[in-house]
Amino acid sequence: MFIPFLVGAVLAASLLTGGSLKGLVQAKIRGSVLFFLPLLFQIVLFRWGEDHVAIGHIGTYVLLLAAVLFNLHLPGMKVMMLGLLSNFLVIAYNGGFMPMSLDALRGAGLLEVAEYLQGGGTLHNGIAMSEGTRLWFLGDIFYLPPPFPFPNVVSVGDLLLVVGGGILCWQLTRVARNRRSQSHS
Repeated sequence: MFIPFLVGAVLAASLLTGGSLKGLVQAKIRGSVLFFLPLLFQIVLFRWGEDHVAIGHIGTYVLLLAAVLFNLHLPGMKVMMLGLLSNFLVIAYNGGFMPMSLDALRGAGLLEVAEYLQGGGTLHNGIAMSEGTRLWFLGDIFYLPPPFPFPNVVSVGDLLLVVGGGILCWQLTRVARNRRSQSHS
């Protein structure tokens, strides 16, 4: 919920300051189904696919990486690629699950989640970070505490995805405005 919320905030800020959805609609997005299909698959997977979560989760990242690779010509996509690669690596090296810092979960006020994961449980795509966690620094080590609308833990990859998505939305919603101001010059 964290990534769409912040990217949506950037989009809203751009629109409120004179941006237009026209640039987003006219963007030459290649393989757009590769953006949405993995996200839908993740929803189904984390809701009902208990036996195949790990391998399915890694597979969705492969599709998302392909989608971004096809669209590196768009602003912000290189930053998004770094974010996806960061998350993909930590998930792949940890058996298909995102390691979550128990301290970060507690800092976000997610005490029940921290307790559950500490007991060995998995939550959707997440597991508790431990001494054996590989690439721990790419896991969910940062937290957004209340009063943030959606208290949560996030990774370096998540932060890069927000920055890249923000750049994409901001730049594309400014395209029509920039063309207008250039034509009046």
